[in-house]
Amino acid sequence: MARDSVFDRQVFLMLRGAEQEVKRLFVQHIHQELDRARAEARPAGWDQWIDGKEGAPIESVAPFGVAVFEFRYMPEIICFALDILFANSPIDMHPRADNIVFREFRQLFVDGVFRDDVSDGMEPSDFRWTLDMPKGTEYLLTDDEPYAGKLERGFSDQAPNGVYKVSCDTVRRRYGNLVQVQLQWVRSEGAKRGAPAMMIREL
Repeated sequence: MARDSVFDRQVFLMLRGAEQEVKRLFVQHIHQELDRARAEARPAGWDQWIDGKEGAPIESVAPFGVAVFEFRYMPEIICFALDILFANSPIDMHPRADNIVFREFRQLFVDGVFRDDVSDGMEPSDFRWTLDMPKGTEYLLTDDEPYAGKLERGFSDQAPNGVYKVSCDTVRRRYGNLVQVQLQWVRSEGAKRGAPAMMIREL
């Protein structure tokens, strides 16, 4: 019995139409779920894979394909770390004290290269550039004041357990599922002593 070519074309067009409708609904559902997740999790940004292709647009997903989103929070984490370091730093009440410099200002290094002077009160938007950095990038917050090491060893009654160690513990408790946090000692060029530092690496 001969096949009916007209019937074949009709079936093909019906299937293609159904496939397009499935894709349209699927894309709509992905956008809705992403918007819902963003509203709840409030990420600074995200990476996405559509059918295994990094950065591909959602609209390119195949019917019944796979869309994966990985939220990123590095700008928020760095701001939180700066705020915690500020809160844990002692205040020297001596009239000629320069402790305010230690308390408010840090140096930020990215993979060992100086990036900028930073301080508490900065906004996550100031660190949006971290979203363009690859996973595994190492961010180092430190202080080059000569007494930073003494304070870390409990020199101040206001910070008997140090500043950077307790701050690292706090950041780790809050964001330990997203980043690796370590206390490190670093020595800048020409410095006689090492200085405490908080190392943050995005997992």
